[in-house]
Amino acid sequence: MSAAVTPAAGECCLLVLQRRLRCLRRCRRSQQHPDRKTREPVAATTTAKIIYRGYELGAAFTYVGLKANVLEFMPPLTLTEDEVTEGAAIVDQAIADVSAGKVSDADVASFMMW
Repeated sequence: MSAAVTPAAGECCLLVLQRRLRCLRRCRRSQQHPDRKTREPVAATTTAKIIYRGYELGAAFTYVGLKANVLEFMPPLTLTEDEVTEGAAIVDQAIADVSAGKVSDADVASFMMW
């Protein structure tokens, strides 16, 4: 069981999460914008697959945005640095698994655009 963090430690956790997500964004940029000239966003189905795979791996997050292509994270205020690291690893693995074709359209068809 993880202990609650102080405000200073919580701030540190958020900074770690921001760094990890920046790294994920750089690593996955080519998949997020398959056509770099038109900057077309990822399809909602792809985002839903990332959410679904993340859930299978133990994380809970959702998607938002007009095109349902934005991942939304809602971490608790008592988030520890270890939990940030674990969560970032899950998101990274989910993106990698979807990019590798490990999640089908049929897996997410029943809850698309909820």
